[in-house]
Amino acid sequence: MTHIMCFTNLAPDIQEGILFLPRVESGPDTVKEIEVRRIARVMDWGVQRVRWREYYSQERVSSAISGRLQGKSSRCDMLC
Repeated sequence: MTHIMCFTNLAPDIQEGILFLPRVESGPDTVKEIEVRRIARVMDWGVQRVRWREYYSQERVSSAISGRLQGKSSRCDMLC
């Protein structure tokens, strides 16, 4: 329960972005819960936004690369 409650510390735009992530039909999730918890530990929303962009852009690149290797296109679009 405490892991989920820490997400209330996330900047509202990050929370919204997570809610509207595209559904993962197969393969691993594009966003790891433990990484989001690390971002949520920081209380400064500006720092959170920077860390989220850095993390999510790395995930998009790695999923796009793995998607190309598997013959799939990248489906990751983010609101933030």
